[in-house]
Amino acid sequence: MAEETIVDVIVVGAGISGLYAAYRLQQKAPELKILVLEAKDRVGGRTLTADLKTSRDGNETDRFDLGGQWVTDTQENITALLNELELETYPQYHTGKSIAELCRHIKQYALPIPFISLLSFLESIYNVFRLENLVSTVPTWNPMMTRNADYLDQHTLADLMKPCIRNSAKPLFAAAVRTIFGCEPEQLNALFALTYAQASGGFMRLTLTDPGCAQEKKIKGGSQQISQILVERIGTEHVRLETPVQKIVQKEDGTILVTTTQNQATIQCRKVILAIPPSQIIPIQFEPMLPGYKRELFKHMPIGSYLKFIFIFDKAFWREDGLSGEVVSDGSFTSLGLSIGPLTYLIDGTSSNGTPALIGFIGGRCASVWTSVTFEERRKALTECLSRYFGGHKITSHLIEYVEKDWNLEPYSGGCPCHNVTTGSMKDFVDGLRKPFTNIHFASTETASQWMGYMDGAVDAGRRAASEILVSFRDNNQSKDYEIDSYTYESQNKRMASLFVRQLWSGIGCSSILRPTVNIQPSIRTKMVRRVNRHRVPTHTKPSDRWAQKKTVARIMEADAIYDDEFAKRKPIDKIWLAKEYPVRSWSLETVLEWHREMVQPRMLNSMDSFVWARLKLDMTTPKKTKFVENVRGLVTFPHYFEDRPRKNVVLFCRLPEHIKAAEKHGAYMSGYTEVIKQFERGDVTDTNYEYVLCAPDVYADILHLRKKISKDKFPNPQYGSLHPNVDKMLEKFIRGKEYQSVKYEEARGILELRFGIINMPQEQLIENFQALIEQVSTHSQTKVGPFVTGCSVYCPPSTEEFRVDVTPFLPSDEDVIESKELEKQVVDDLIKKSAPEIGDDILKALPPVK
Repeated sequence: MAEETIVDVIVVGAGISGLYAAYRLQQKAPELKILVLEAKDRVGGRTLTADLKTSRDGNETDRFDLGGQWVTDTQENITALLNELELETYPQYHTGKSIAELCRHIKQYALPIPFISLLSFLESIYNVFRLENLVSTVPTWNPMMTRNADYLDQHTLADLMKPCIRNSAKPLFAAAVRTIFGCEPEQLNALFALTYAQASGGFMRLTLTDPGCAQEKKIKGGSQQISQILVERIGTEHVRLETPVQKIVQKEDGTILVTTTQNQATIQCRKVILAIPPSQIIPIQFEPMLPGYKRELFKHMPIGSYLKFIFIFDKAFWREDGLSGEVVSDGSFTSLGLSIGPLTYLIDGTSSNGTPALIGFIGGRCASVWTSVTFEERRKALTECLSRYFGGHKITSHLIEYVEKDWNLEPYSGGCPCHNVTTGSMKDFVDGLRKPFTNIHFASTETASQWMGYMDGAVDAGRRAASEILVSFRDNNQSKDYEIDSYTYESQNKRMASLFVRQLWSGIGCSSILRPTVNIQPSIRTKMVRRVNRHRVPTHTKPSDRWAQKKTVARIMEADAIYDDEFAKRKPIDKIWLAKEYPVRSWSLETVLEWHREMVQPRMLNSMDSFVWARLKLDMTTPKKTKFVENVRGLVTFPHYFEDRPRKNVVLFCRLPEHIKAAEKHGAYMSGYTEVIKQFERGDVTDTNYEYVLCAPDVYADILHLRKKISKDKFPNPQYGSLHPNVDKMLEKFIRGKEYQSVKYEEARGILELRFGIINMPQEQLIENFQALIEQVSTHSQTKVGPFVTGCSVYCPPSTEEFRVDVTPFLPSDEDVIESKELEKQVVDDLIKKSAPEIGDDILKALPPVK
């Protein structure tokens, strides 16, 4: 590299954050000369994908992630980037029971939290809700605006939980912290831990594999592909590997000289983006020096201790035993005479190609102890752990390969998964991490305001740094680009401060319709009040009503009276009222959509591509008072399609040419007859390769023997619509349809949330999509008096506003619902019998019921 090299922008660090910043700069300003400098001999940062042996002879390999690997649909930045780069994802396997090894006791459990004893379970539940309540009060952009921020900053997470955590729940809490942060609870700043959790939506989101949680999906082919494809888009000639930065000098004329350790080469530029971990900024020499608040913060941000390991097998034996492969351990069972056991967390790591594997982590104190022993000793100790959980003979007979990655020894990383903060160091968190220093900008994943420490946070930070540079290079006569201007440090700092003031005002007692909504679980007191209110007589009923005179449950009412939680509250007579005394007002859908458009316009939140969500309240009662509807799930095909996630992988069993042509048109993952059946028989295709299995009626009798190869919930079934004579309609429903599933917050009440469009879609299309959603959900109604959907509110993130919508005009009548369900069933049955006479009623009745 020549001494006189001159560029516009230098990006230090070729991880996801740095490469995305360079990629975005190149997209928005192609005339800029950009150079990316990477100290390692590879790109990817804390993501690393390797080809590992998957057969005993070593002739077959598969790709596995040795670094960061999980994504979820709630991570909007990385999801959009994956779609742009045309990378597909597949779900994390989590079917079956999990295992907990706490206090030298091993027990299986099927709940989200291990059930070792009643006391430990109740304590865990209590502390989870307590932590989530604390998390909801922390603004991620500036945590020091939190109430009692000074107290939280001066104490560790262990101090925060000490009055509540007893001996029975403490081991589980410690294991979770080691897995998430790579350190001990006693080493972690309480305010930083709450901020980290708030940036991801809560502690439970960080630990679970459920939809929307951190471990929901993995990337086919590995996560390092993101960086490799970005390098191809940027141009390999603009990325220099094995080029550590030694010195950065900012001159008075605005130019910057960057000196590398490689031949002491000097490069001149106008802007620098430091997209490297905070601990790696400290060794770089700066002239002038970095501000004191930045230097002090970097010194008090140690990175976690982490080892990641992979066991590759020739058979997923844990699935056959009804286990998910997930194990949580507190390290209480140790071997080799060390003070703590090796394992912290284990999970199913089966690849997208179906190669069985278990991946796990050694974090925190476990990692600091076990990184000092040899590779064979760690392998032996971990094998003993797996033998205790799954059976020693299964491990030894099916094991093919063991691979590990000690991130503590990784050059220019020094650890994983993220940098933490020690006590008393959060006062300069915002400026120390994110504020530019003259012409130097900061863009590691730790600087993100959402999903910090994850790949999504890396994309968020890279976008912010690129926006800051684009704004600074803009001429005075150029018009503003709100998509860029709203993402700089200055604009976000002002916007977050304004939002905090509004939230503070709403918390004092303002009942304006602009009050931000905080989504929290109903308290015990709220549930008790609801139970009492159900037995009150609503004000609109007549004294002559027989059920009102007997004061029976208010849910049993006249057909024209719509049940609502707040029917007993008085209606307001003016525009200002106390929310606890009067019901929340309902608005028309058209009005609510207009309000959301005003909030997300370019001059406000500048998020015109945001999704519009509907939160439906469901009445889960049936005519029988002691019986309730279980959680409902299904697919809704909107009349106006919008892209919100990669299309689903669908397998279609068919043999007619028109059916195969329809599968190709809709983009089915696999379609055919003989060859597809053989692949299932051989086990080449497993549940991880597809999300739905569809079947044309004329070949259904030929696939009945595959019921042992296909899980019950995925086997074709006319009740769910996956066995249907109209193959074209069936493919459109399962590939383009949106999945929904309700969640109960009381025995007789449920909530269902689903996005039904993008805010910049025409209003008529959004209304029609909303109508389709209500009609589809209403089909789950049982034969009873009253609607299945009892209320609805509409919101549009990132706006915190949520408005109740009058759902009455969209509700179908009970007669229409019953008639349409019976008609559809009759039509489907007739068409199936007509197109495939060999399918008798006895075969259809033998199918497992759809839950």
